[in-house]
Amino acid sequence: MSITSLITFIPLIQSKERNLIRIERTHEIPTNVCLVASGPFEGIIINKLVENYEELPTQFPCSFSVWISSDGGKTLKQEIRSFRFCFFNNIQLALRAETSQRFIKNIFERNFPKDYVSFFKLLLRLMKEDYPQLRAIDVEMKFAAGSEKMAMPNAKQFINDGELENLTSSHVKEALEHAYPNSVTEEDLAESLRCSVEEIRHFLSILEKEGHIEQLPNQIGEWIRKAYIPEPQHNIQDKHPQTVAIITCLFPEKQSVDTIIENRTTKHRYLFLKIF
Repeated sequence: MSITSLITFIPLIQSKERNLIRIERTHEIPTNVCLVASGPFEGIIINKLVENYEELPTQFPCSFSVWISSDGGKTLKQEIRSFRFCFFNNIQLALRAETSQRFIKNIFERNFPKDYVSFFKLLLRLMKEDYPQLRAIDVEMKFAAGSEKMAMPNAKQFINDGELENLTSSHVKEALEHAYPNSVTEEDLAESLRCSVEEIRHFLSILEKEGHIEQLPNQIGEWIRKAYIPEPQHNIQDKHPQTVAIITCLFPEKQSVDTIIENRTTKHRYLFLKIF
């Protein structure tokens, strides 16, 4: 093979309740090979189940739970998936921590695999394409028992469905201000604020009458915040026609600003704010 680095998939423990898999980077083809991948997965080798294995020095354990079903979701079983990372000796501790955190993050940044084959294909591909600091990853999967068991979280708890807070025109105005200088469609506003398009149109009408927003010409249902450009006031005669106010919280901050502004006229005023 012309591949300089090989990724091996090694089953260490297989049982109904617990499985342990090692994904290891190596430069030698192992003897107990079950499958040598080709095509886009070239460089990945699937090993047979080993009888004995060496414990590797691992760091930064991480685990999460998934709920799996074999009957279309009628019954769910909690499975705990744990990761333990083994690094090459020359890798600094800070880089080890960053690498392990980034690896776990990458698993969840895309659509999470719904079956074992897709899950391990993702792990193998991540190891193959990146993470040269990693020598191996031990992945343990076991069903929760005893105190480890927990109820599956209700996804609705983490969704802002618009019922937690009464929608007002201020919310719509704020959404348009965040989007400025881009425009936003009524459908996108409704999806973002989790309400109906009819409600959005009601508040848009109010904001339009108040002069805060406007509909784009020839773009029905697309809105943008109005830009206010003050006209120059030529009639005002002042010794200092243009003034910039820089507000600081602390006197040392005022002194710092003073040092970088020439020909300045500054004032310092103490303001006490009481927060309830």
